[in-house]
Amino acid sequence: MAIFRTLREDTVITSLMAYLDAPDVSRYAAFVSALYGANGGNLSEHIRELCENSENVYVKAVGRGETVPQYMADALCEELKTLQMLADCSQETLCAPLGYEGFLPGFAQTALDLAGMYLHRVENIGRYGYGIYAKHHMFCIDEEQGILPVRHHD
Repeated sequence: MAIFRTLREDTVITSLMAYLDAPDVSRYAAFVSALYGANGGNLSEHIRELCENSENVYVKAVGRGETVPQYMADALCEELKTLQMLADCSQETLCAPLGYEGFLPGFAQTALDLAGMYLHRVENIGRYGYGIYAKHHMFCIDEEQGILPVRHHD
C-alpha cells in the first residue's frame, strides 16, 4: 500500500494483518474484538469508512485541483482491488486455515463496490469533502482558532 498506507495504523487492519501472517485462534479473536470495538462488527463497512475518510496523497491532489499522474491513479485502482478482497472476506474464508471445530466469534460483511464508491466520492469531492470533513458534518472553532469536529450534534 502506498496511497492507503495510513490504513495500516488502524487497529482492525493491524490485527487482521497479524492474523493473516500467522493464523491462530487467539489472533482471530483479537481481530474480531477490534472489529466489534470499531463499528459493531461489519468488516466491509469498516474498510469502506476507512477509505472514504482517508486523507491520502491521491485525494489531497484531487482536492487541490491537480491532475493526478497516471501511475498514481493505477496504484489507487490496484489498492482498491486489494481492499475489496479484504472487505469481501467472510468468517468461513478467514477461519478455513485454522481447521478449528469449536466456536469462533462471527462478524458481518456487506456486499459493496469499493472502487465505484470511492471514485464517485473523489469525483464529487466538493460535495463530500475528505478526511475529517467527510467524517463529520459539523465543526466549531477552538481557542487557538483551530477547526474541531462536533462529535455529538445534539
